[in-house]
Amino acid sequence: MNEDHGLDSSTYLTLSVSKLNEYERNVVLMTDEIYVAKRVEYSGREVRGLMPDSSVASTLLCFTVKSVLGKYKDLVSIYPMSKLTASKQLECTKSPW
Repeated sequence: MNEDHGLDSSTYLTLSVSKLNEYERNVVLMTDEIYVAKRVEYSGREVRGLMPDSSVASTLLCFTVKSVLGKYKDLVSIYPMSKLTASKQLECTKSPW
């Protein structure tokens, strides 16, 4: 959720796409695995870095959409991972953002 504007990811993307030309709406979905420090932090009343199975996240699986014919590029979602597998990647790809 975008706290500054009170938008969830779906609403934000819908608003962003509505500003694009028809040819700019042709996008490609890109995935990237980013390595992060393996640690747990308490910040803003939230525990960050701890996975549901009590393991510590070491990577972030990120999904980005990029316009094929334009300059539009936006981060769609970020999933913390302790061990990235093909089945977890498929599950995240199919999940509604």
